[in-house]
Amino acid sequence: MQAQPGARPYDTVRVVRAGVFEISLASRQGPGRENNEDAVFSNPETGVHLVADGVGGLPYGEVASWEIVQACTAIHAADLSFMDRLEWLEDRLLAANHTLYQAGMTAPQAFTMASTVVAAQVEDDRAGLFWAGDSRAYLRHHGRLLQLTTDHVELRDRRRLVTRLVGATPDPELDFRIVQIDPGARLLLCTDGIFDAVPPEVIGATLDLERRDLATALLEAADCYSGRDDATAIVLRHVGGTP
Repeated sequence: MQAQPGARPYDTVRVVRAGVFEISLASRQGPGRENNEDAVFSNPETGVHLVADGVGGLPYGEVASWEIVQACTAIHAADLSFMDRLEWLEDRLLAANHTLYQAGMTAPQAFTMASTVVAAQVEDDRAGLFWAGDSRAYLRHHGRLLQLTTDHVELRDRRRLVTRLVGATPDPELDFRIVQIDPGARLLLCTDGIFDAVPPEVIGATLDLERRDLATALLEAADCYSGRDDATAIVLRHVGGTP
């Protein structure tokens, strides 16, 4: 599928209804880039949603981000409690880290391939978030845009250095929190190609639009602000009721 006329084609566009949520996702390669090193995954059946951003400047960034997706495509038992589902998701992210780290360290010439991630396990009106790096989660509700995650970055020589990644070390640190998602709220997961290009007030206003493909709307906003990076978003809009 493509964006609206005049825009660049997007790699991934999807809109589905699942329970109380309407879910949209979209991803596109940055202009002039060789690959889209972002990856996106959304499984309404298990409630697992994530975006990952392979680290530019390291080998195989797109492999790193998609390895995280592959690790989370397994289907956990339907009767697991919410807390057990969170433990399952954390285990899958740690498994992806092990795969990436071992692949790099056991190569004839050792190297690092790594990725940021922000992942959500969603159930009813709550979400458990895991993240590493500078991919972000936001909550939009009652006219406020709340950043739910804290970037793992340091400024060195006027450059942003990501300090936590999946795949870079044998024992990664994942931050975690549980958040409430009330009816009418929007949960956004996105890579830096969105928030580095689009001002916060425009992100908030875009999430307020009455259109189903809110993730695509955010990519269009990044294009309007001449975003050059790969850009990826998942938006879960709590519409209430039942399908």
